[in-house]
Amino acid sequence: MRKVIIFMMLCLPVTLVAQTPVQSAERIAQLKAEAAAKAKAAEEAAQKALEAAKAAEEAAKALEIEAAKTQQAQQKAEQERMAAQKEAEKKRTEAQQKAEQERIAAQKEAEKKRTEAQQKAEQERIAAQKEAEKKRTEAQQAQQWTKPVIQPTPDEEVKQQKPKEENEEDEKYLEGAVPLVNGNIEWEKTFETANSPDDNYQRMMRLFAAMTKEKNQLPSSNVALVNESERTIVAHFEEWLVFASNFISIDRTKFIYNIIATCQGNTVNVRLFRISYRYEEERTTKSLIKAEEWITDDVCLNKKKTKLNRISGKFRRKTIDRKDEIFKNIEQTLNNQ
Repeated sequence: MRKVIIFMMLCLPVTLVAQTPVQSAERIAQLKAEAAAKAKAAEEAAQKALEAAKAAEEAAKALEIEAAKTQQAQQKAEQERMAAQKEAEKKRTEAQQKAEQERIAAQKEAEKKRTEAQQKAEQERIAAQKEAEKKRTEAQQAQQWTKPVIQPTPDEEVKQQKPKEENEEDEKYLEGAVPLVNGNIEWEKTFETANSPDDNYQRMMRLFAAMTKEKNQLPSSNVALVNESERTIVAHFEEWLVFASNFISIDRTKFIYNIIATCQGNTVNVRLFRISYRYEEERTTKSLIKAEEWITDDVCLNKKKTKLNRISGKFRRKTIDRKDEIFKNIEQTLNNQ
């Protein structure tokens, strides 16, 4: 644009030489005006071109920004699509794994229950077999148990020991003197001998038979059952335990108990159990008392376990004395030649 204006200004002197001064001045003014107008128009056009270029640049930037946003949106959409696809794939995989785990767990549980059912059935079968075997053995043993025939032996007597004087402070009557087995009073002792099992069996038979004829025995005392093959003897005794007596009165109780003797090898195992008392049967105060309710440590001793109670103490003392007497007689019977 500037080159055009300079060219026009260079041509002005030639034009002015050919015209009059007035015309030249007007023509110059006209040319200046035209030149100014053209310059202005050119400047405006340049400005518009600049603005258009600026607008085009801004539009291009806007398009670029929009394109970038569109691309970002597309990338984001693609990322979200891929993420959703991965999440769906993950959930599908997890669902498959869970289903497989549940199937395996259900299979294991079914296998476990089947195994337990088989084990239970086998245990029940074994238990039923054992029970049948037990009943068969018991039936066989029951056939072996017989009521013994006791031959009278008037010359054979059990040596009676003189009762010891009562002494509540005697240690033999205090704590631990009356043993409990599964809640029941039971004395048990195994005697070592130099005899054969058959010899021990015959000695115990003679002893129990003689015991049924002692002075204080009642008619119901007897040798109840024997098993010769196992050399076992069951005897039931009912006898008087005398606490005190004089010319006017007597204080006593019926003493009831069982004894089982088993002869094996050179030993004899003896158990004295199922003890009870019938006291004052001839009076209105008569009572049947189980030993477990009357002579145990908890019932019969004071809190310090140093003394016997006045009433139940006499039962405990006499019961222990009688047990000691019986066991001593058994030992003497087995060891006498």
